[in-house]
Amino acid sequence: MAKKDTVKALVKRGVSEEDALVLVTKFNTMGAIGESSPDEIVELGIPEDRAEEIIKAIRSKPSSSSPARTRKV
Repeated sequence: MAKKDTVKALVKRGVSEEDALVLVTKFNTMGAIGESSPDEIVELGIPEDRAEEIIKAIRSKPSSSSPARTRKV
C-alpha cells in the first residue's frame, strides 16, 4: 500500500489527515500502525489519548460506505 493509500485508509477510519501524514513518516502500512504501541505513536508527537484512539480505529474494521456485494447464482 502506497503512503497516499495508507493516509486515505487512516482518514476513512476517522484519523485526522494531519495525524495520518505524521504516522506514514514512520509506518509504511496499516498493519505496522496496528501492531505498534501507543508509546511509539506518542514519540512521533501525537498525544497519548489520540494515539490510543488511532490504534483502536485501525484494529477495528473500516466503516463501509457501500453495501456488501452478494454473489448472484
